[in-house]
Amino acid sequence: MKSRTISSPQVLVLLVLGAMSVVACGASPRGGTGGNFGTATDTAGGGNGGGGGFGGGGDSDSSGGQVFQDGNGFADTLSGNTPGDGIGTGGGSVDTGNTEPDPGELDPNGDDDGDEINNENDNCPTKPNPGQEDYDLDDIGDACDTDIDGDKAPNTVDCEPSNPKVHPDAVEVCNTKDDNCNGTIDENTDNCTDYFIDNDGDGAGKPGTGVCLCGPNTTYTTPFGGDCDDSDATVNAFVEEVCDNKDNNCNNLNDEGCDDDGDFYCDADMVMVGQPSVCPFGGGDCADYSALIAPNAAEISGDGLDNNCDGTMTGENDGGIYQGNCPADCLGLGKTVEGYLCGMEMCFPELISSAQFHSPTGDNLTTAWAIVSRFGSVSNDLSPWAGNSYSLLATGPATGTSHSTDLPGGSSKTDPFDKTTTYDNVEFQVKVKAPKNAIGFQIDYIFFSEEYEEYIGTQFNDKFYILLKAPQTTSGQQKIINFTACSSSSYKDFIDPETNKPACYIAINTAFSEKCPSVKTNISGTGFECAPSIFLDSSATGSSTGWLTTSWPIAPNEDFELIFHIHDTGDGVYDSEVILDNFRFVTEGSEIKKGTTTAQ
Repeated sequence: MKSRTISSPQVLVLLVLGAMSVVACGASPRGGTGGNFGTATDTAGGGNGGGGGFGGGGDSDSSGGQVFQDGNGFADTLSGNTPGDGIGTGGGSVDTGNTEPDPGELDPNGDDDGDEINNENDNCPTKPNPGQEDYDLDDIGDACDTDIDGDKAPNTVDCEPSNPKVHPDAVEVCNTKDDNCNGTIDENTDNCTDYFIDNDGDGAGKPGTGVCLCGPNTTYTTPFGGDCDDSDATVNAFVEEVCDNKDNNCNNLNDEGCDDDGDFYCDADMVMVGQPSVCPFGGGDCADYSALIAPNAAEISGDGLDNNCDGTMTGENDGGIYQGNCPADCLGLGKTVEGYLCGMEMCFPELISSAQFHSPTGDNLTTAWAIVSRFGSVSNDLSPWAGNSYSLLATGPATGTSHSTDLPGGSSKTDPFDKTTTYDNVEFQVKVKAPKNAIGFQIDYIFFSEEYEEYIGTQFNDKFYILLKAPQTTSGQQKIINFTACSSSSYKDFIDPETNKPACYIAINTAFSEKCPSVKTNISGTGFECAPSIFLDSSATGSSTGWLTTSWPIAPNEDFELIFHIHDTGDGVYDSEVILDNFRFVTEGSEIKKGTTTAQ
């Protein structure tokens, strides 16, 4: 609708006419015959000029009447209907939030919303509502009521506009409804229970996700929290701790209880997965309260305990001897370092850190070692002392009956102990850790040589050394621990500092050498038997020392190196050989006498 500005003379005429109308009509509230008030909005406005009424004194009339910009009662701009000839009574009222117009603005006999109820009797005359619904009985029909249920929450924010018990300020109760319109049902009610999100379905929820509810729902499913890894169903506050480098029971501790005694073995009663860092030696600790009891401990005679956790008290009647747990058939391991260790009964995987063959003279050692069930004929005296096999180490072929072969490759080397020139140096080197209650170790062996007997006391004196190097026991120095008295006073290798007597290393001139033809040990079938006569001596004859045992002390838990070394002296022919068998640790409660004796 167009509007135009009224000039000053026109305003004056209108004022005069209006004043006259006031005097004549007593300022009719309708503003003139047939006039009515404009519809009230946010700012009171004047009525339309009906039968002569002007709008009242408000600043703005949004319903199409005269516009008063300055609030002085004079119309500044005309818009909408043609001005009437009366004077309005003044401004309408400010809306309180409902859209129901002031009844005085409508014809009481009219029906503005067309619902067949006249305006005077219609509780919402501007919107059709033939049923006259008024939920809160405030005389404002629901169609016009901005707060239908009368709970002081506008319909726009009330999630149930027709329920006075449901609104943003309501107290949540257990009724499966969202009473406070926050999008969550039954949270934080009186006597509610915290329910948590459980992503991994293990019955424990993630901390910080709890909502206090009357019961679980599809999102908050469990009343238990404390799950420190809600992506792993094996981790929560209700599971048993497992030894696996994880905090399974969510108590901020990894693998607690796995190794209480600090011996690096996991408790036998706990599940171990992989190789957890807390138990680098493995599991099976049958007494995790004592560091002296573990799979790598040796049995203590007479203490009534299963010291090495093997399920038995082996060692109770054997003088405190701790032997390796070897398989029944070492030969089944093949020609391997593991098989060789097994032949010697050195089956201590938790104690042995390395083992290898080596030749200081650079010889090829392929044929120089073997694992056999028996060397020579079945009727001889060379059955194993322990297990069903033993290990061979030789300066030539370890098996067979011909023993005068220079090993392929290699060169000569000066013996650091007796300064002679040696050939065909063959070694088996082992690095070991002594058990916690060990006091020493023992090994059984027998030395053979083709040098018997014509070369005794000469430069052709092949030798077998057991070399020990330990930080405490030998002060870090390499020491030969197998030596005896000599077979002749005319020959010696060194003076024993403890006895101040001549001593010989294990060789053909040791006091234990069995002189042909009156030997004590039957070694038939080996190729080292005595010759029928000195004139028939050959590469298939010789002799031996008989079975010997070397014993030596060691400190508990001491890391040490053993080298089993054999070599030819003077040249590379007329070989020598040794059988190695029955290595064992001697433990507390027993006695260890260092030295070499006849095997018992």
